[in-house]
Amino acid sequence: EAVRQDFDALYEGLKAAHFDLFAHRPKEEYDALYGEMRRAIAAPMTRTQAEVHFQKFAAYGNVAHANIAFPSAAYEAFRAEGGKAFPLLVRYIGDNLMVSRDMSGAAPSLAGARILSLNGESAEALEKRLSAHLSADNAYLSRTMLEFRFGQLLWLEFGEADVFTLDIETP
Repeated sequence: EAVRQDFDALYEGLKAAHFDLFAHRPKEEYDALYGEMRRAIAAPMTRTQAEVHFQKFAAYGNVAHANIAFPSAAYEAFRAEGGKAFPLLVRYIGDNLMVSRDMSGAAPSLAGARILSLNGESAEALEKRLSAHLSADNAYLSRTMLEFRFGQLLWLEFGEADVFTLDIETP
């Protein structure tokens, strides 16, 4: 019940803090998502679970300054306990998701390759899924944020993975 009350306070706070919270999303759609996500709070949540749930809601409005900080402490604890991270840095060039740096140690390096899919999910679908965690006014800002948190957002969305399967196009 406490998490539901906090969720209610989040929505009321977002509405009170913005000149027009509904500038990018219709109020009816925001209200529908609020109801759906509030009903999804059906059991106790950890702090990290609540932060992620609340951030997805705040991000829905596509307002960059309406956000809840990434749960960095949870990610750092995961890594400190030996958790594996995605070994590639990415960059968007136009609409293409590119490998900017390969830290996997495997040869040949994938730097410069275009990622078409990851674990069977197209780059476009993956962008949409990971962007749901980001408060961004437009696709350009969202992609910029994705570039810096791609591996962390993969962990947040999918959990730890021993293997990543990529479909790529090399230069």
